[in-house]
Amino acid sequence: MENDNVLKISGERKRDEFVTDTEIKYVRVERSAGKFMRKFNLPANANLDNITAACQDGLLTIIVPKHPPPDVNRPRTFDVPVGSASLSNQ
Repeated sequence: MENDNVLKISGERKRDEFVTDTEIKYVRVERSAGKFMRKFNLPANANLDNITAACQDGLLTIIVPKHPPPDVNRPRTFDVPVGSASLSNQ
């Protein structure tokens, strides 16, 4: 974490060792090798204490839960009795 709101992910992918064979005339690599780094700005309501990460079958999954939204202040309503009696000063 950087600055309490930036998630930084970094790693390194090493080049696979290919079998040398006289029949192989070319090699195709879909992803480059080397170091990589990504930064993600997290929202203000991210719960930084409960971030989880897992790597399975080469897929990195990061879960950043959110804090629940604050309670909405709803206007209070009440009944006002209406009558012909006036208030007296006592």
